[in-house]
Amino acid sequence: MISAFLAASGSFLVFFDAVRSQRFYCYPLSTIVVIGFGITLQLGPLLFTALEGHPIIYNLSVPVATFGHSVLSSLICLLAHAIYRRSKWLLYVRKRAQGIFHQLQVFRPLSTNEVLIMGLLGLFSLGFRQWLPAIAGASIVLTKFIQGFQFFSIIPIAFFLKYLWSQEPVTSSISFRKSLLILLVFMALIVLVGLGRNSRSAFVVPLACLFLGLGLEWIYGLIKLRLASVLAIGLAFVLILPIVTDLATAMILVRDQRRNISAAELLTYTLDSFQNKDALAEKRFIDRSTGADWDETYISNIFLARFANAKYPDNSLENAARLSSAARDEMASYQGLMLLSTLPTPLLSLVGVSASEKLEINSYSVGDKLYHLASGSPYALGGFRVGHFSGTGMAGYGFAYLGLLLVAMVLIFPLVDSHALTTVHGSVLSPQISVVAITQLFAWLTISNTGSVVLLLAFILRGFIQPVLLFALVHWLLFRIRVS
Repeated sequence: MISAFLAASGSFLVFFDAVRSQRFYCYPLSTIVVIGFGITLQLGPLLFTALEGHPIIYNLSVPVATFGHSVLSSLICLLAHAIYRRSKWLLYVRKRAQGIFHQLQVFRPLSTNEVLIMGLLGLFSLGFRQWLPAIAGASIVLTKFIQGFQFFSIIPIAFFLKYLWSQEPVTSSISFRKSLLILLVFMALIVLVGLGRNSRSAFVVPLACLFLGLGLEWIYGLIKLRLASVLAIGLAFVLILPIVTDLATAMILVRDQRRNISAAELLTYTLDSFQNKDALAEKRFIDRSTGADWDETYISNIFLARFANAKYPDNSLENAARLSSAARDEMASYQGLMLLSTLPTPLLSLVGVSASEKLEINSYSVGDKLYHLASGSPYALGGFRVGHFSGTGMAGYGFAYLGLLLVAMVLIFPLVDSHALTTVHGSVLSPQISVVAITQLFAWLTISNTGSVVLLLAFILRGFIQPVLLFALVHWLLFRIRVS
């Protein structure tokens, strides 16, 4: 009862404060971030566990602490957003960033050819390491650079949401069939590449960005959803979801083999496992019945789990409570190194971090480090367990992590909103959102699932600057080729 009350009251506070028409027009993308806190940390667990016939505390070890910290985090998020809206300096930061975006041509509309080329580059980046291992193994720097373009694979999905990033009036003729064809072809290719690299997020993220973008178009009155269309989409979702869930389970069954076989073989094994319904059912039974020290089972549906998995903060908080004073100091030191390791390699030596230290830090997750310190298990590192900033924050900084969270969110809000311009589509007033932002919609909605508060601070470099620069670089090169 206490956990359900905390989740319900926390989500109510978030939605009561954030869901206002003025917020969606003046602060559209930061409002999505705020709403994401309410969905992923509270409302999602409350609703989705009920849909699966479980209580909200299903498989949680410290449910009251889990939802207590979720409410505290959401309140900090609301406070940070209020500070941002009232700060002339932060609004100036947003305006200056938009000025730089104009100079980099970030808001300039894309042609169909540019969309196709960027999408193909994104697909190449997604599958580069797994489908071309010989080339990828030759240079770590080259591989990291190419992998930075992975978000380009979502650009064809953004093309389908042209009303969001184009200044053309809503009444203008936009080829729906062309954009739909591009969307379907690229989604099929993304699924194939994702299966070959054993990555569920490869096709979950584009779909999530698509639905979030359609939701924004509907909010702004750019599209009209007829009842028949809504029912058709809902029916398609109900029919496709079990197939996607089985496919995701099949990917888990063959995951241990992904380092030993080629991408083509992995694709074949995944499809074979997908057709073995007995093996899929056995895997789900084992996941439900295994009482492991670090168990991430909460929402069985892999798509819904992306929007609500209270087991991540639950695991992190449970293990954080088991740490000694020395282990807490080590956890704080490790997270500091995580922040420094996000810097470009040439700058690492200036801050006292060697390339080998960065390689070691990236060889396991913050969840692995926390579990290793709590359990003492020498086999914990390298499992890439999913941690959460509430637990890893308590482990390294105590309740001071809430102060770091406040600072991070105050900095993040003007940066994400800098991707939105207020414009007019015919007689409809709505923000013009950059293509880069559309590719990041899911990441920003679920930013509350971040593993550490220091990774939120690192957003400025990795989550904000890097995608903009890569997009501007390719956009400029394609423009120069076109005019030459």
